[in-house]
Amino acid sequence: MRWFPIKSTAVVATLSLIILLAGASAAADHGKILYAFNGNDGADPNGGLISDANGNLYGTTYAGGTSGAGVIFEVASPADGGWKLRVLHNFSDNAPDGGNPTAGLILDRHGNFYGTTFKGGAAGLGTVFELSCSSIGHWTEHVLYSFQGNSGGANPYAGLVMDSLGNIYGTTLGGGNSGEDCESSGCGTVFQLAPTSTGWQETILYKFTDNGVDGINPTSGLILDQAGNLYGDTASGGSSGAGTVFELTSQSGEWVENILHSFAVNGVDGIAPSGPLVFDASGNLYGLTFRGGAYGGYGYGYGTAFELSPGSDGWRETILFNFGGTTELPTGPAVFDARGNIYGVAVGAYPYAPAIVFELTPWEGSWSEAVLGGFAAGNVASGALLLDKAANIYGALGDGGPKNDGAVYELTGRGYNASF
Repeated sequence: MRWFPIKSTAVVATLSLIILLAGASAAADHGKILYAFNGNDGADPNGGLISDANGNLYGTTYAGGTSGAGVIFEVASPADGGWKLRVLHNFSDNAPDGGNPTAGLILDRHGNFYGTTFKGGAAGLGTVFELSCSSIGHWTEHVLYSFQGNSGGANPYAGLVMDSLGNIYGTTLGGGNSGEDCESSGCGTVFQLAPTSTGWQETILYKFTDNGVDGINPTSGLILDQAGNLYGDTASGGSSGAGTVFELTSQSGEWVENILHSFAVNGVDGIAPSGPLVFDASGNLYGLTFRGGAYGGYGYGYGTAFELSPGSDGWRETILFNFGGTTELPTGPAVFDARGNIYGVAVGAYPYAPAIVFELTPWEGSWSEAVLGGFAAGNVASGALLLDKAANIYGALGDGGPKNDGAVYELTGRGYNASF
């Protein structure tokens, strides 16, 4: 059986809950919508946000814009305190441009942005792009690579990571090897784009295999350790079809995969990891799963937070938290603050809001949960959260918001229970 993290829109659409989190005064004090998309300027910001040194926020939308294929946007805070949106690029979904980005952006040291589009490009199978500021206030997009499918990758669903040499790494949902349980275009790949004097050179580092052991069809991005090894997860495949966590290491010029953990459908383990992993200072890996855990019935569950710790006999998994009480179905990746707390977005269990921001805090050998913000029925919290140095949290609603095309929001202060 294959397990995929379904889009949170489908989950929330089945709910008819009302907010019972906090009064209007709490919402006014601690949470606000910074900008609501209207379709013409973008719609459905499903990826996470990033910020520059001035605190301006950047991201992508899957749809909307002049061609309906999504946009790259900036939400800037001017001196008068009002947040304003500027569209930096409208995707066209016509070759060579890409269309319909499903992930956020990364930023290099020169101030250039990089990202992926799920569709578009020369073969219609997605692109990797760069957005650079060619003059003051003028941004130009360049397609660095168009995926070709077949033995190469197809349809990148996740974002990118860059190493110290400027090489870019990512995953594709399709392409590569074929398999009965895989997407029609293939089982997915891990790729590298390296800058050269004549342009960017793509290399497929790994092709996932539908063999009952390997993960397939990755929907999450990668992270790098200090030695240049790559780590990621797949929401399906593995020994139980419930997903994997993997490592790729370069050995004598070849990249070799090591399965660190294969999730089990046993009523205890998580099912379908739902976002890029994160390292702590000791080299432990952390993540969230969309399904599985101890609550909700055998092999089903409402999701988990997990830790993988390296040891002499391999990596050991520990389930840190089982969702299913206040929150269900974490739909985005885990984010850490400096004190070791974990933040994420999920679907709220009754009587809480159907889309919420949560915090997990370690306490005497266990983890406690707090709801930080909730959104009205029909809203969908999506993508990775962004935390600033003042403990403010920024995120995106992939659907809903005041104009029903998504929004960018802010949660401020500690101990808040904000409702929207």
